[in-house]
Amino acid sequence: ATVTTAGCLAAALLGYGVGMVLYQSLGTWFIDTMGMQSAYQAYQGFFDQYGFIAILTLGILPIPFQVAMITAGLSGYPIALFVLAALIARGIRYYGLAWLVLRFGPRVERMWRRHALVTSLAAGLIVLGVALGIQWLAGQVL
Repeated sequence: ATVTTAGCLAAALLGYGVGMVLYQSLGTWFIDTMGMQSAYQAYQGFFDQYGFIAILTLGILPIPFQVAMITAGLSGYPIALFVLAALIARGIRYYGLAWLVLRFGPRVERMWRRHALVTSLAAGLIVLGVALGIQWLAGQVL
C-alpha cells in the first residue's frame, strides 16, 4: 500500500506539472484569444473553493485521477493542498484495500476487483458527503 500510494503521488505530481506547463504555454494564449478571462476566473474561484473536495472525490472514485492532476495544475491550485488531498484519497483507497485483504483474506481482493465500481462509488460518496458536511458546518459556525 505504501509503495502504491507513493508511486501514485509521484505520478500525481507529474500530472500536476503537465497541467501547469500547459496552462503557462497554451492555456493563457487560448483564454486570451477566446476572450474567456471572466469564465476562467469564475472557474478558478470554484476550484479554489471546492478543489480539495473534488480532488479527494476523484482520488477515491474509479474516475481517472489524471483529471484531478491536470485540472489542479491548470488552475494553479496550491501544490501543498493538492499533494495532501491526493495523499489522503489514494491512501484511503490503497490502505483500505490492504487492510481488508489482511483482515479477510485474498477473497476480498477478488471481490474488490469484481465490484470495484460500486465499492469505489460508495466510498467516494461517503467522502464527498463528509467533506460537504464539514464545509457546511464551518460556514454555519463562521
